[in-house]
Amino acid sequence: IAQVHTAEVIREGIVSRVAVKVIRPGVRRHFFHDLESYFLAARLQEKYIPSSRRLRPIEVTETLAQTTRIEMDMRLEAAAFSELGENTKDDPGFRVPAVDW
Repeated sequence: IAQVHTAEVIREGIVSRVAVKVIRPGVRRHFFHDLESYFLAARLQEKYIPSSRRLRPIEVTETLAQTTRIEMDMRLEAAAFSELGENTKDDPGFRVPAVDW
């Protein structure tokens, strides 16, 4: 879904090495196109294979779509890392990179 690249940031003359995570070009479009196909298949499955309704294919596909939206929102990932860093700041066994908002 994403790539991580190293970079340098210069602030007030101080150089810091950072990691920049970016979503690959076209990935969102591809995922959402695929999800449309999954929804079509789920609707057809529920319509034409009544015994499959107990598996709730449309609900499963909705869960996949929601999970995909969350995974592609780098702000949520950054927030989670920021929270993890705050929660483990006094634990010498953890090192969490700082999140630069």
